[in-house]
Amino acid sequence: MMDGRIVQSGTPKEIFTLPENEGVARFIGFENVFAGKISHTDGRTAVIQSGRADVYGETTLPSGAPVAWCIRTEDMHLHRKERYEDASKVRNHLRGGTVAKITLVGPKQHVIVDCGIPLEVVVGWRFADRLKVKRGGDQVWVSFHPEAVHVMPR
Repeated sequence: MMDGRIVQSGTPKEIFTLPENEGVARFIGFENVFAGKISHTDGRTAVIQSGRADVYGETTLPSGAPVAWCIRTEDMHLHRKERYEDASKVRNHLRGGTVAKITLVGPKQHVIVDCGIPLEVVVGWRFADRLKVKRGGDQVWVSFHPEAVHVMPR
C-alpha cells in the first residue's frame, strides 16, 4: 500500500522480484532503480541507455520506450578484472567504475560504484579485503546478467 492505495498485489515472490513500477521497487528495497530509454532491442533483450551507461536487460518493450529498471545488489559481481569469470553468460560489464563510497554495515560493505550510473553493490568485508577495495577512487568492474535487470515501462 502506497499513499493509502494498493498499487500491486501478488505473491511475495512476484512483488519482490517483479515490481510494477519505480515506487514499488524502492518501497520493497531495491537500492538500484534508474530511468532510461531503450536504444535498441531484438525483441527479447534490449540495450537501455541510462545515465552514461548502456545496460542489457530482458524486455519485450520496443526501441525508444522510456523505462525504469532495477537490479538487486546481490545480483551483481564486483571484481578487479576486465571480464568476470563466467563471461559467456554475463553481458553487462560496466567498465572502469570508480568507487565513490564504501559503508560498512555489519559484516557487509555497501560499495557505491560510479560506472556512468551510481550502482550500489553489497559484498562481504572479507571479499572486499581480498579485492583490495578499501577506499573511494579505487577502480573496479561491475558485471551482471541481463535477466537480473527488471525493466518497467515509464
